[in-house]
Amino acid sequence: MARNRILIVDDESGIRFGIRNFLDAHGFDVTEAENCKSALEMFRSAPSDLVLVD
Repeated sequence: MARNRILIVDDESGIRFGIRNFLDAHGFDVTEAENCKSALEMFRSAPSDLVLVD
């Protein structure tokens, strides 16, 4: 079964790190973006099931 993909968008690396660790531990496929431009590029190349935005 495919894991749900979540994209985290936040300019603070510590926040992204904490959220990523939590979601990884619960079996999600997590990607991160530092800003909206990067997030949009990532989403276009590999769509996510959920996007968490700061």
